Amino acid sequence: MIPAEFIQGLKSQSQHFEHLLQFTLQQDATGALQEELELPHHMGTVQRFELNLSRKGLHATIYKLQLNFDIRVAEERLQLELKHIPTETSLPNLQLRVVHQLEREGDILKAKTPIYFVNWMLGHDYIIAFTEDLTYELPSCVERVLNGKHSDALETIEGLKSKTELYLTQLVNTRLKPGIRRNMFAESKILGFLHYLFQFLNEPDQVPKEKFTLREEEAQKVHVAKAIILQELQDPPTIAELAKKVGLNENYLKRGFKSIFNYTIHDYIQHERMENAKSLLGQPGATVSQVAYTLGFSCVSHFSAAFKKNTGINPSELISH
Repeated sequence: MIPAEFIQGLKSQSQHFEHLLQFTLQQDATGALQEELELPHHMGTVQRFELNLSRKGLHATIYKLQLNFDIRVAEERLQLELKHIPTETSLPNLQLRVVHQLEREGDILKAKTPIYFVNWMLGHDYIIAFTEDLTYELPSCVERVLNGKHSDALETIEGLKSKTELYLTQLVNTRLKPGIRRNMFAESKILGFLHYLFQFLNEPDQVPKEKFTLREEEAQKVHVAKAIILQELQDPPTIAELAKKVGLNENYLKRGFKSIFNYTIHDYIQHERMENAKSLLGQPGATVSQVAYTLGFSCVSHFSAAFKKNTGINPSELISH
C-alpha cells in the first residue's frame, strides 16, 4: 500500500496527480500489502521494503515511488519528522519519518525520479541500548520527543543528503531473499543511518543551545567522574554506571562533563585510551595486539581503526624495531 499522506505531500494540479491520489486512497482502503505494487501503466511503480523486528523494538518501512510523468513539488528540504507514540507499556515508541527526492529541476520533479518515503518505528529500549553501546549522547530533540516533553519535532537534515541516499538505495535494492541474512543486513543499514543521524543532530552548531551551568557540588561530582574514568580506563563504566557512582542524573553528567572538559564522555575515554596507547606502543618489545588487549579492546582491528581515527596514523608506525 502507498501511504496516502505520502502522495498528498506532492503538490500538483495535473490530472495524473488526481488519479494517483485516488488510486492511493483506494489501495489504503484495501489494506493490501505487497513487496512491489504496480501502478496503472501511465502512472509509474512503487516498491515497498519492510523490516519487522517487533521483539527488538524496530519496525521499518520504505517506499520507493517512480512516476512516469513530471510533477510539480514544493521546495525541497530534507527533513526529519519525529513523533512520540504511546504504547500499552510505560515505554513509548519513536516514529521517524523522512521524504526524500533524489534530484529535481527547480520545482519540477522529472519523470522516473525516485522518491523515498521512510517510516520507522523505534522502541524506547532499542534507542537507549543503541546510544549506550556507542556511549554517546541521545540528541536533545529525540530525548524530548521520546520522553513525551514534546509530542513531535521537525529537524532539517540537509547535511545528511548523501548518507540518506546511500542507505535508502542499499536497503531498497538489496537482492537478499527474505530471511535472517536479509534482516541482519537491513538492521545493520538502519543502525548505520541512525549513527550518522544522531551524530549530525548532536553537532553543536546545528541548533543554538542554552548555556549550561553547574553548582559547585555538581561540578565536583563531574570531576570525580573523570577520576573514575581514568582509574577504570581498561574497562570504563557505562554512562549509566558512572552517573550512579557519582550521584548525578545521566543527562546532567553528560552535559556537565562536556561543559567542563569540552569533551563528550565517549570522546574523552577514547582520547585517554589513545594517549596511553601511544606510550605503550613506544616501549621495547611492544606489539599492536598486546597494547590493544591491555587497553581493553577485544578486537585488534577495532583498536587500530580507533587509533588511526584519533591520531591519523596506524599504531604499527609507533612500534620500536
